[in-house]
Amino acid sequence: MPSQPSQPSQPPQPSQSSQPSQHSESSTLSVSQQAQAIARDLFIEPTRRPAVYVKRAGVAGWYPLKGIVYFLQNREFWPLFTSRVVPLTVISIIVYFVLFTFTFLPQFAFLAIFHGWGAWPNAVVLVLGEGYVVIQVRRAPLGLSLCMGTVVNGPRRACLRASLSTSAVLMSST
Repeated sequence: MPSQPSQPSQPPQPSQSSQPSQHSESSTLSVSQQAQAIARDLFIEPTRRPAVYVKRAGVAGWYPLKGIVYFLQNREFWPLFTSRVVPLTVISIIVYFVLFTFTFLPQFAFLAIFHGWGAWPNAVVLVLGEGYVVIQVRRAPLGLSLCMGTVVNGPRRACLRASLSTSAVLMSST
């Protein structure tokens, strides 16, 4: 059986009519319009969604400042601030100062035995958690838990209600 020389098989050439013609679309657009379309697809479209996220974050970032301005404009919130927030802030600063001064290094030393260099973040988290518990325990006698909805419900009614209920509890216990 004589062998025939093998010729590399070439894929069939697609005909112009079998493929949808992109040439006809591109012929209607100029070269500069084609370049603009390619640039838009490559550079602008992928950045559109992150740009929306950045814009939303920028709008949301103004809300704390708007809240401060609103607080300063409405004097009915000022007594609530001085009677509730200032004492809680002072207590929090004192508690965290004392805890970090006296408990951080012993906890760090103990955790360093097991964790090595990774002990300091664990010690920080432990001290912050301990401070949170101490502050929560100290917050209850100040009546702060009774006034948590004060800003939403109105400062005068809620604090008056909270102070009356606190005095009623104190009077009934004596």
